[in-house]
Formats: sequence, structure tokens, C-alpha cells
Amino acid sequence: MERGSLWTALQAVSRIIDRKNTIPILGNVLIVADTGSVTITSTNLDMRIEATVPADGDAFALTVPAGAISDIVRKFDDGAQVSMTAEDTRVIIRSGRSRFTLLTLPALDYPSMQPQEWRREFSMPAAALQQLLTTVDFAISTEETRYYLNGIYLHAVDDAGTAVLRAVATDGHRLARDQVEAPADAVGMPGIIVPTGFVAEASRFLSSLKTAGEVRLEIAETMIRLSAANTVLQSKLVDGSFPDYARVIPRDNGLTLAAARAELAAAVDRVSAIGSAAKSREIELALEADKVSLSCRSIDVGDGGDELDATFDGPEPMKIYVNSRYLLDILAHCPGDQVLMRVSDPMSPFLFEPSAGAAAQFVLMPMRKTNG
Repeated sequence: MERGSLWTALQAVSRIIDRKNTIPILGNVLIVADTGSVTITSTNLDMRIEATVPADGDAFALTVPAGAISDIVRKFDDGAQVSMTAEDTRVIIRSGRSRFTLLTLPALDYPSMQPQEWRREFSMPAAALQQLLTTVDFAISTEETRYYLNGIYLHAVDDAGTAVLRAVATDGHRLARDQVEAPADAVGMPGIIVPTGFVAEASRFLSSLKTAGEVRLEIAETMIRLSAANTVLQSKLVDGSFPDYARVIPRDNGLTLAAARAELAAAVDRVSAIGSAAKSREIELALEADKVSLSCRSIDVGDGGDELDATFDGPEPMKIYVNSRYLLDILAHCPGDQVLMRVSDPMSPFLFEPSAGAAAQFVLMPMRKTNG
């Protein structure tokens, strides 16, 4: 087989291997050679990744240490041919004049992750799935005690007569929601919580695809599988109930601030330098009819301010306080050049939306003034 294809496959599967695991075979990759191809598989018991590369030769199945074979293949010359020969409890790897022998463990001992039944299967554009994942993943909670927030809630809903596939993530301080038109076979799909690890690997994989096309999703009661371009990602789902996120999204925020998204993000980033030095993320936004003024104060460090043109349709100016990092995350993931910030009062959740052309919504909880 060609060195480049093999190295790419090993890179793809090796990321989920825990180098500190106490079960020896989990430090190995499973290599299955068949007619015309070799499939390399890794697992950490929660997730499984398979990558298939073209190859010629005899059929065999074995497992080898992931770190060792990756280092060996990485150091072979670009474009070189690599061969593997299975002999009892070892495998011989050759390329040019190089020859390596690695000890193996039985393929039959490698953990399997086969569900009883795939209950839902559908295909969708890779770009649409990547959009869903990358628009909301920043809001995933890392708090292990609220494990049901450690992932993206993916479900099909009817939105004003249109079937959509919707993704939601929240950590209790902010919420992100996006949706795309649902594939026909996904209509009516019950909600699942896709874990953080799978989201990260799927996003990385989707961004690496060289051509636009479709990917296939399969969903079982406790698992999800993503397939495309000779690669398969499979993971357990989060076993829990996602909260009723619709109750968090404001419906009566009748006042709107409209601003240039990139300019607002740059101003927030500049002003937050004071907070960073003071180990505080609180900043003040003063909303006025024709501008928004930003400020950050610290009795130990000093103060900073900035302002930019904006429009605010409130009957009078309003001051609000927010976490600068959370606001920057929202502005970084909100599509479009203009952002709309919908408010009702300084102590109620704020709703962020693109000005046009996208369905994404973001909710940010307010802060109480503590500095200055």
C-alpha cells in the first residue's frame, strides 16, 4: 500500500487512543486486510474510528501498538510502498530497505461496538452537518456533573411548516441553536445527545473532506455512526434527557441593537484586556440610539473603553453587563456581517441573531455589575 494513504489513515484513527489506558489492547489499532483494501480501526470503548485504504495482498487480521506503527510509517519516504506480513504473534513491516517487526495481539480480542439495530438512517450534505456542529459546539458544557449537557442535542422538528434538523448546545450561561432542512429520512427523528468527543472528531473529519458531497448518518438507541470517504466514525450517545431549551430562548425581547458583527467583536476583545489583567470577564455595554459604548473597569488595574456605530430602538439608553468571553464566542459563531441583539431589560437573557439569511440563534445570560 502507499505510504501517504496509510499514514493518513493512522492519523485519523489514532487521535482517540488514550496513551495512558490500563488495558493493553486499547493502545493498539486493529488492522484487517482483505481483497483490495486494508481497514484500520481504533477504539476507546466510547468511540470507534475506521479508515480504509487501497491495498493488495493476502487477508489477515491483527492488532499492533498504535504509537509504534504510527511512528514507523511517519518516517517512511513520501510515496513509498509499504508491505505488512503477519507471522504468528508478530507483523513484519517493510518499505524499501527498512524492516520492522512488531508484536501483535489477537484481532478477536479487540472490542466491538455493534448495536442491536440501526433505527434511523439518512444522508445529508457534509457542509450542512458541519455547519450544525461547528455553529453550536462552543456552547457545550464541560461540567461533568451535568453530563446531559456534554454534547449537542440533535433532533428533527417542524418549524413553521418546514421539517428541519436542529442542533442545540448549552452550558447554562449561553445557548446556541442552528438548523438546516431535514433530509426526508430524518423527519420525525427523536432527539439524541451527541457527545463532545464525537462532535470534535466529526467536525475535524468533515473539514478534511476534499470534495463536497453527502455523508451518511445511522442512529441506534444508544449509538450514532457517520460514514463517508472510506472513513467511519461511531460513538455511544449520551444517556440522559436534554432540558427544554425552548423555555430559555426569549420570545418577548422587543428592543433591538443592530451592529456590525466583526467591529463589535473587535471592540469587545480590546476592552476585555482590562478584565483579563484583573482576572474578570465582566464588561459593560451602554446601548444608545446611534452607538454602543463598551467599558471595563478594575480598581486594581484601571479602565478601558471603546464605542462603535450602531442602532438601538429602545425608548431610552440601557446599560447591560455580560461575560466578554461568552459574548466573543457568540459573535465568532454568528453568521453574517450584521448581528442583532434583542433585549428586554438588563437582567433578562439576551437573544442574538444574524440580521438575515440564517436560522442560527444564540442566548446569553446577563451578569450583575460587580466592578468599578
